Amino acid sequence: MTYTNWSLVAETPLPNGNRGAIAKRNIAAGKLLGIFQGELERIEIREDRLAEPDKHINLVQIARDGDYLFGFIRSERTGIGLINHSCRPNVRVENQIVVVASRDIAAGEALTADYRAWDIVLEGIPCWCDEPKCII
Repeated sequence: MTYTNWSLVAETPLPNGNRGAIAKRNIAAGKLLGIFQGELERIEIREDRLAEPDKHINLVQIARDGDYLFGFIRSERTGIGLINHSCRPNVRVENQIVVVASRDIAAGEALTADYRAWDIVLEGIPCWCDEPKCII
């Protein structure tokens, strides 16, 4: 289970058929939006990629120790677990698990984070935001 501040966050369908998280109302910079948690798992890293790449979608990366990545495997993708990537994010992840508004966010605005800023092992795929393409 993951904590989501449901007074601030709502889920929404996205045009691509996936789901995302949006601001339910105006959110002030610095406001706590949620905290990731889950079952801790150790995953092998080979050639700087996860040995089990399909786990990336439900993984919150916590720490790396040599050829192993430790992370929370989330049993559900809901609330803050639906935050998508952007090269110009409006939330940040502190201490690998705490999600905070990095600037004022308007009601209805999609909540986004820069995955590169908190993922220890990147997926190696091009991002999908409107900014110049990065690799996440």
